[in-house]
Amino acid sequence: MLVEYKMQAQGDTESGLGTQCSGIYTLLTSDPANCGNCGDGCPSNQTCLSGACGPPGGCGSGQTLCSGQCVSLQNNLNNCGACGNVCQQVPNSSPACTSGVCSLVCQAGFGNCDGIYSNGCETNLQTDPNNCGGCGLACQSGQSCVSGVCQMSCGPDRPFAPATTAPISKLIPITTVRAALTVHSDLKASPIASPAFAGSRATPGTETAITTPITVVKPTL
Repeated sequence: MLVEYKMQAQGDTESGLGTQCSGIYTLLTSDPANCGNCGDGCPSNQTCLSGACGPPGGCGSGQTLCSGQCVSLQNNLNNCGACGNVCQQVPNSSPACTSGVCSLVCQAGFGNCDGIYSNGCETNLQTDPNNCGGCGLACQSGQSCVSGVCQMSCGPDRPFAPATTAPISKLIPITTVRAALTVHSDLKASPIASPAFAGSRATPGTETAITTPITVVKPTL
């Protein structure tokens, strides 16, 4: 009888108004023992507001009652724009609710360049030549995207020349190789048939031809 009296105080009637639950008519919009549906009772620290359980006195300004909780539909991931609208997790991103609309926060190096939520941040901004470093930033013809920066690509048949660690003095320009050299037995060198060295003298019979190969460094073009 105590329970029945409490329910009647919340809006139960004997006149047939409202909804009959367990033989007693009640208002499902305000009865905490039958909130929204017969038998759906609210927790002891909540009441029934418009057919949903919530805090006594209702939700504050800017808040909406969703599943018994007062939330902001502007930024709540599980109730974005409307109760029950969940912002889903999609590839290469984290979900966000911005002004009541589900949006994406892309991981570093990725972008949502097609603007489609369901496939996430689908573009790799580190390697995509059409979106290099940012959506819509296309590399020029013949360039590739390396670490988000457009660079010239020589291709497999024309690789970049590797850096040399040899001293500059050891690199012999090909244009300076003018003539074959001979070496005297006294370790003095002299050229053969080179106008630049006209007047050089070598003792007949003491010349020895150089047989050690000369390495010529020619840069890769």
